[in-house]
Amino acid sequence: MPSNFAWRKTGCFGVLSAILTASSATSWASAQKLPSEYNAQIKQQAALAAAQPAKVSAKLVATEILVGSNAEVEITLLNAENLPVAAKQDWHCEVSIHYRSGKSSTQTAWIKKGEASGNFEFVAAEAGLVTLNVSPMSGGLRPDKLTIIVRPTQAPSKKKKSVPANSALPSIRTYPTALSIRTGGQSAGLKLASLALAAAPNGSSQNPQIQGATTKKAAVLHLSVSDVGGNYFANGRDAAVITAVYEGADLSPAPADIHVWFHWADGYLDPQPLQILKGAYSGTTKVTSLRPADVQVNFVSSTPSYEAQGDTQFTVHFVPPMAVLIGPEKLSVVDNSPVMIVFLDAQNNPVAPGKNWAVTLRSHQSKLHFAPQSFEVQGTSPSGTSALFPVALGSDTVEAVMANYQLQPRAIVITGWLVLALCLGGGLAGGLAAYNKFRGSWLWRIFLGILGGAVLSWLYVYLALPNVSSNLAHNTFSVFFVSVLGGYLGTTVLDIAAKRFGWISS
Repeated sequence: MPSNFAWRKTGCFGVLSAILTASSATSWASAQKLPSEYNAQIKQQAALAAAQPAKVSAKLVATEILVGSNAEVEITLLNAENLPVAAKQDWHCEVSIHYRSGKSSTQTAWIKKGEASGNFEFVAAEAGLVTLNVSPMSGGLRPDKLTIIVRPTQAPSKKKKSVPANSALPSIRTYPTALSIRTGGQSAGLKLASLALAAAPNGSSQNPQIQGATTKKAAVLHLSVSDVGGNYFANGRDAAVITAVYEGADLSPAPADIHVWFHWADGYLDPQPLQILKGAYSGTTKVTSLRPADVQVNFVSSTPSYEAQGDTQFTVHFVPPMAVLIGPEKLSVVDNSPVMIVFLDAQNNPVAPGKNWAVTLRSHQSKLHFAPQSFEVQGTSPSGTSALFPVALGSDTVEAVMANYQLQPRAIVITGWLVLALCLGGGLAGGLAAYNKFRGSWLWRIFLGILGGAVLSWLYVYLALPNVSSNLAHNTFSVFFVSVLGGYLGTTVLDIAAKRFGWISS
């Protein structure tokens, strides 16, 4: 073997890594276009997503709650289409109960496996405004909120006491005064008269009008949103529910129909106005949208006019109804392929999310590497892409972690039969080339060529490829050329491998 191979001192593995690293700046912008072969994956994942819960909804069973009674609440699992979904396992929610006085309590509610809803009870400990927050303990599900009025129990009627006859009317005091009566311009004389003033009961000297006046607490409207600051799906069905609760001075229901008016700049609000019917305590309206957007909602006024408290001004964040993870089903051990996150609208068409969305990719078996592993889908683009690099044979599962979405993982099979065939063919070609130059036994040269080609290809696949992200490097036919080089070098490759792993000193 000639000694003028300069790269022999540093090792051909180092030279290969340097060459491949220099070409690793290949752009993946072309992968942003959604391939047509991924349509089947999108339909499949859309069907699976429809069976997944996305939020929890809470509803009061009784129409009127009295203090000290057991109030029953129903909680339901819903999907992104606002339809009930049966739980695949036991779901539990934390329920926090807050009273006007500042007192609070917590308890746990359950939805059993195979059921879409479950009920729980809480003791209405105090009269007045009560808020219930229902938060699923499993990540990714949107919570819900209830605002209700707890009425005081009716006080028992008391028997009226008999009133003495002399105390039925207030006492009368007389004060002497002089009246001058003139008739026809002549004085008719002075006579004593008396002016009667009614004294206050119990000897009080207060003015009767002031004494009879009482200060009453004005009635107010309490506005609340099911999940302020949460993300809602822009499919026209997932709604931010606005609840208006009437709190009267004596906690009685609305004395007349109340209309509550709002202003919003995008999306839909139905009904407008929100109505609290006479004899009821609350009414609701819903905000929906068909496209990703931030919808600003403001309280305007009510008829009759009442002071509004609570969520009088808020923003509803509408996001694409679904995001999917798509990628190849099979991949050669030396090949590469884009794996993509795609946002979809209600018709399963790609749609821009409207804001940047952080994504992190994970490999269950660590047989796949990503470049990059974490990235952001831009708000103006419907998809984001990462390069997928296999580093071992077998199968692996890719999953994507992103807020507010539960993406279906993607199983990928990593093959190597074609790589093996190219490795053997390249080693054979390299051995024949070495025989043509250096002569000797051609059988021996072929054997050394196949051996050298296999070893160098192994170094290339398991050591070089995981460290580079070049399209040129991660190409199946690159194995053939690496094997040709290994076959030509023959036993020199064995020395390089031994030194690389420290089996022999350099």
